[in-house]
Amino acid sequence: MFEFIATAFGYILNFIYNLVNNYGIAIIIFTILLKLIMLPISIKQQKTMKKTARVQEQVKEIQQQVGNKKVLLALSGGVDSSVVAALLIKAIGKQLICVHVNHGLMRKGESENVVEIFRNQLDANLVYVDATDRFLDLLAGVSD
Repeated sequence: MFEFIATAFGYILNFIYNLVNNYGIAIIIFTILLKLIMLPISIKQQKTMKKTARVQEQVKEIQQQVGNKKVLLALSGGVDSSVVAALLIKAIGKQLICVHVNHGLMRKGESENVVEIFRNQLDANLVYVDATDRFLDLLAGVSD
C-alpha cells in the first residue's frame, strides 16, 4: 500500500515539476496541496480532541463529587439515561449501579439490547428486573 502511495506522490511531484521546472517550488506546491486536501480531516480531529477533553473534564468532576460512594441510576435504555450511564461507567466503574426495569411496554428487543450493551459490553453493574407480568396484570382492563 505504501508503495502505491509513494508512486502516486512521485507522479504528482513530477507533474508539478514539469509545470514549474523547479523541484523546490514543486515540493512547496505539493506540500500546500496535501495540506489543503488534509484540512477537513485536521479540522475534524481538532473538534474531536476538544470533545474528548470536555468528556475528561466531566469524568474528573464526577470522580471528585462521588469519591468512593456508590451511585444508583435508573437506566431506561433511552438516549439520555444511556449517555449518563456510559459517562458514569467511564468515571466511576463498578461504583455505579444501573437498574433497568422491563415493564412490558418496551420496544421489541430493547431490554435485551440494554443488557447486552451495558452488562456484556461495558461490564456495568446492571440489575435487570423483568416486571412485565406485574405491570401488564395491573393494566388489564384499563382503557383510555
